[in-house]
Amino acid sequence: MGPAPFSSGLRPTQSSRVTYHVDGLLPIKDENLMVYLDCEHKMDLGSLGQSIVIVMVRRNSVFLRAFEEAGRALRAEWTVLLVTEPALHNQYESACATLVEGSFRVRQNANEQLCGTRQGLTHVQEVIVQQAA
Repeated sequence: MGPAPFSSGLRPTQSSRVTYHVDGLLPIKDENLMVYLDCEHKMDLGSLGQSIVIVMVRRNSVFLRAFEEAGRALRAEWTVLLVTEPALHNQYESACATLVEGSFRVRQNANEQLCGTRQGLTHVQEVIVQQAA
């Protein structure tokens, strides 16, 4: 598929008042949408992300078909994510609960050992006091 003419308004994230106009070509290369501004300047469309204010692409049937196919693939992935997300969330919650419970048990065992050690020291001190008397 040949590159589609591309026109966009970009607003840098650090400036909310300035908008730049960019014209270039928009081909899909290695499954990435690339913006070619001229022979020497190119960038991944995704890297522009939050800076894009408006995007205009001429109606090129081949490009639009590829774009629609990509949209269908993304919708399918999104659907799978929506189905699997609750299960992943439950696994995460379960793992967190297991960690909290394990941490509580470790602290409880450490406290029991500390109490046992204190009782042992108290007993040794009592024996020393009795022998000294």
